Amino acid sequence: MGIWEQVGLAAVAIAVLVFFGPGVNRMLKDSRKGSRADWLGVAFPIGLVILFVLVLIMLVRH
Repeated sequence: MGIWEQVGLAAVAIAVLVFFGPGVNRMLKDSRKGSRADWLGVAFPIGLVILFVLVLIMLVRH
């Protein structure tokens, strides 16, 4: 990647932080707080997917 592409990418990243940062902070402050059951309801399927992928990797290796 050329130097100008890196400079352009950095400029875009900074612009995204400048334009979307205040909105994201406000959204996080005003959002609902999840209960323990809500977080377990999210973590359980993600854990199952990770476990499934690990099993597939182990099956392919042997």
